[in-house]
Amino acid sequence: MAILIGGKSSRFGYPKTQAYFGNYRLIDYSIKVAELISANIFIIKHPQQQFNHRAITVLADIIPDCGPAGGIYTALENIQTPWLAILPCDMPFLVPEIYEILLSHREGTKPIVAISENGIESLVSIWHKSHANQMRNHLKNKEFTLNRILEKLKAAKVEIANKLPEYQPDYFFNVNYRKDLEEMEKLAGLLNSNFLKNMDNIFEQLS
Repeated sequence: MAILIGGKSSRFGYPKTQAYFGNYRLIDYSIKVAELISANIFIIKHPQQQFNHRAITVLADIIPDCGPAGGIYTALENIQTPWLAILPCDMPFLVPEIYEILLSHREGTKPIVAISENGIESLVSIWHKSHANQMRNHLKNKEFTLNRILEKLKAAKVEIANKLPEYQPDYFFNVNYRKDLEEMEKLAGLLNSNFLKNMDNIFEQLS
């Protein structure tokens, strides 16, 4: 599994990896969700980005300045397993069940991508290792738009709301601005009145 943190965070104002919600950084939420899904985790960053983790391998983009597509390519070149799950660092309400659903909809080696009310969630997706060469070609041709790449690879699209009984649209809440951290507090209460307490329990179990 790969967590992508290489964005410029220009709208946020400073690196999202340093932003806190409750007692934990946004990246910590992503890491703990990843640990509930896979024992093999990478963090993918921009080569100039200052970020390290004591327990998780951190890799720099092989081909920098290509956006998330570059991060996915880097992860595909480094995984030892056939399939790669992608997790963004700024969607703290994602749940492991979403990735279980995506995995259950594999069709050959096609990528699988989540669909929400907002449309294609290209960073909530699963890719086959065999796509590494195709991703490299896209990057060399300056084709960085993930949605377009997913279309070319005939990705399987899964509407999560139709597959997850307790689905909440805010699972796909994306933190783009600092004011979104305030909105997160409201959403945490709507999703689960004990959300932060539950996260404390998860962090304790996995620490």
